[in-house]
Amino acid sequence: MQSQQEWNYWTDNTNTLDNTQAVNTLLALINRNYIEVVRLQGMTQADKIANLNDIDVYVVCLDAAKRFADKPELLKRAGYVIDQMMSNGDFICESLNNTERDAHLDQLLAKANTGYADEAVPEVQSEFITWYEQTVINRNKIVLPKAEREQIHSVLRKSAKKVQGIGKLDWHNNAELSEYLTKGSEYFLYTYFTQAQLDRLSVKQRKPFAVKKAKQQQTYNYCKSLFVDVYGSENEMKEIIRAGIINYFGSTPEKVCEDIVSGKRKVEGIGVLTEALASVIVAVIGAVVAIITAICEAVAKKTENKYGAIDQAAIEASTPNISDFDGLGFGEDEEQSGTGSKAWLWIAALAAGALLLFKKK
Repeated sequence: MQSQQEWNYWTDNTNTLDNTQAVNTLLALINRNYIEVVRLQGMTQADKIANLNDIDVYVVCLDAAKRFADKPELLKRAGYVIDQMMSNGDFICESLNNTERDAHLDQLLAKANTGYADEAVPEVQSEFITWYEQTVINRNKIVLPKAEREQIHSVLRKSAKKVQGIGKLDWHNNAELSEYLTKGSEYFLYTYFTQAQLDRLSVKQRKPFAVKKAKQQQTYNYCKSLFVDVYGSENEMKEIIRAGIINYFGSTPEKVCEDIVSGKRKVEGIGVLTEALASVIVAVIGAVVAIITAICEAVAKKTENKYGAIDQAAIEASTPNISDFDGLGFGEDEEQSGTGSKAWLWIAALAAGALLLFKKK
C-alpha cells in the first residue's frame, strides 16, 4: 500500500493527452477506486472488495480499449465477452491479498483474450453493455488535434521544472496532465463547501471561504474544457480532483469541509487541523500554485479558448490560507501540542518560502 506522498496517478504507461477518451475514462475510474481502498477512512471490507472487483472489470476493459482502438468490431465484441464473464461471476474475488488478486486478474485477462477470438459470442443487451457503449465505444476517439497536444505537452514539460523540488512533492511523472490535476486537487477544496455550511458561520468567518470558493470555481470552469476533450465528460475531472483530496485527507472532500465548518477537523486522532491540513496549506501556496498555473497555461493553448490566460495572482489569491481559519474555534489546547496558532507561524513561513522559490524559477 502506498503512503500519501508515494501515491501517483496510475497511467498504465500511457499519456493522457495521447490516449483515447475511453482509455482516460477507465484510468480515472481505476485510480478513484484504488485511492478509496487505500486511503478512505471507515471503508468496510465488503466495500473494499467491491471496489477492487470493479477495478478488475475496468482493467479488462482498459486492455480491450488499448488493443482494439483501431479495430471497432473487436472492441464491440470485447464488450459482449466481458459481459458474459460478469454474468458467469468471473469477476467475483473475495480476497484483499495483493498477490492473490494479481493472479486472479491475470486469469481474467487470459480468459477475456480467449473469448475475443470467438466470433459467435452472443450479442446481448444489459446494463453493463449500455455502460460499455457509452464509456468505451463512444469514447474511442482523440478529440484534440495533434498540434494542440504537442503545444500542451511542451507547456507541461517546462512547468515541471518549476514544480520539481518544491516541498515534498514527488514529481516523477512530470509531463502528465492527469498527474498535474491529481497533485493540484487540494486547490479546489473550497468548491465543496455548500451554501448551507457557509451560512452556519458568521459573516466574518464565512467571507474567506465564500470568496475563495467562487474564485476556485472560476478556475475550475476555465480548465474544464480541456479535461472534457481528453476524457469525454466533466465527470472524470471531478473524479480525479476527488481522488486527490481523499489521498490528502483520508476523507471525502464533503466530510473535510463539514469538519472545518464544525471546528472538528482531526487527523488520525493526533489533533485538530494537524498534519493533513498543514501539508495542504504549505503545498497549495508552493507547488500547487505552480501546478494549477501550468494547467491554466495548457488550457490557453487550446485553439477554441477565448478567455486568455488566468493571472497567476488570481490563483494565489484563491488558495487556502492560515487566516481563513481565524475565529473558527479550533481550540487553545493545540498550541501546547504544537498544532495551535503559534505552530501555524512556522507553517506560514514555510509556505511563503515555497512560493518565493517558485517565483524565482
